Amino acid sequence: LTVFEKFAVRVLKPIGITFYVHSSDPKLLRRERSIGDGARLRRAPSEIPKHHPIFDALAFPGAHAGRDSLVLLDQMLNDEIDRMAGQEAKNRFKVWLDAIHGLGGNIVFPFQKEGRILGVAVLDVSSPPEEYGANWSILREMEPLADRVAELLAKSSVFDREREVERLATLGEMAAGLAHEIRN
Repeated sequence: LTVFEKFAVRVLKPIGITFYVHSSDPKLLRRERSIGDGARLRRAPSEIPKHHPIFDALAFPGAHAGRDSLVLLDQMLNDEIDRMAGQEAKNRFKVWLDAIHGLGGNIVFPFQKEGRILGVAVLDVSSPPEEYGANWSILREMEPLADRVAELLAKSSVFDREREVERLATLGEMAAGLAHEIRN
């Protein structure tokens, strides 16, 4: 998270960033860390349930910040809402837009590995950086960093599971030894 965080702070100059990562409950992402003091950030939840609308938006190709992008950007959702004719589709995109804002930001970077979301970074950025053409194209440049974070989160998840298996095996051995002593 640190490399992603440093790059985002240096380039995007966000009002705030919140990182959510997988938790022991597979149905939740928990807030790992928040940086900044924006008003929206203070209202951000401590956990995101996996049925949260943000996950529907991340799974829908037309909601992202560009072709082949995984990033959600509120400006792109607004643009899509303005272009749409059907009210049902507009309502779906409005729900996703409200979901992004409800998490305290206007940009969502997923940390995704093999189709599984291991975490997200929610950024509150007032405008695109001028040194990158005052447009959001820099978000595409940040996606490899998000991919690297996903790899690291996947490894830490595997490590946590291995540690839990070892702990349970040790506990089982202790219980077997105690049962043996009680029988004797």
